[in-house]
Amino acid sequence: MIVVATCNELFEAEVLVTKLQSHGIEATIRNVNAIGYLQAPYAGTNEFTVLVLDVDVEAAKEIICNC
Repeated sequence: MIVVATCNELFEAEVLVTKLQSHGIEATIRNVNAIGYLQAPYAGTNEFTVLVLDVDVEAAKEIICNC
């Protein structure tokens, strides 16, 4: 799977995945920095990546750009 977007908020990543799936594109979310349990200055440094299959990368990017 290929990363097509990176989000700072889980909700934002979920919205993108839902939009992609509504267009028939299989998409998933991966939490890159799963350290949300740590205290400052590390707290809140999560990144969520949206991934799609290799064959859907171009279509996914087009859909994301049109959001």
